[in-house]
Amino acid sequence: MDPEALAEMMQAGTRSVAAYTSLLKAYAAQQDVIADGSYEMGRAIEFIEQAREQDPNFSQAHAAAALMYRGLSQSTDMRSQYTESGDEYWERF
Repeated sequence: MDPEALAEMMQAGTRSVAAYTSLLKAYAAQQDVIADGSYEMGRAIEFIEQAREQDPNFSQAHAAAALMYRGLSQSTDMRSQYTESGDEYWERF
């Protein structure tokens, strides 16, 4: 990993390359959802959950998950279009 990317990863709050990569994939998937208007957040949620599992102390991943789930909870249209991973999340409550 180049020094600049390593510095960005450390600034994000993790030493785990895998967790940081998963966070970036989650952000990219979220941007795809915004761009295409599909409201299908399943892939973004899967990636953010991977980041949280790969580094349980990765606070930026927890914050990103909170914002994603908050966005999902505020839209009944989105809620009806969840993937299996999203359905499993909501069944916990």
